[in-house]
Amino acid sequence: MKAARDLSVHRPLSVPMTSDLLAIESRGPEFYTHRGPRTGDENRTKLVRKLTGLRNGIESEIHSRASFAVSCLILVMIGCALGMMFKTGNYLSAFALSVIPALLTICLMITGQHVSENSVANSCRWASD
Repeated sequence: MKAARDLSVHRPLSVPMTSDLLAIESRGPEFYTHRGPRTGDENRTKLVRKLTGLRNGIESEIHSRASFAVSCLILVMIGCALGMMFKTGNYLSAFALSVIPALLTICLMITGQHVSENSVANSCRWASD
């Protein structure tokens, strides 16, 4: 077993970095959003669009999770009320009435997510005008 350890060669690798590469580490997002000698309007617009899209995506995900939690409670309450109303055994009409709010909830959530995704292009277009 000791012979196998002797065969392994471990040598640390150290490559010196140039000062230009080391300067990149200290740059923040402000460096890339403001106009500079190297950045053009197109790069700034792309970065602003990506940042806006990321922010909208995060906000829509937070709102989507909260709305799923609240909608579950509301749909349980609707199901309890329909169960008390249709306790005679008319299950088909109770099922049909309970599916309508569920479909409405799902459609509104999907619509909200699509609106937040598509608002990136609109907000950047309005900002440039």
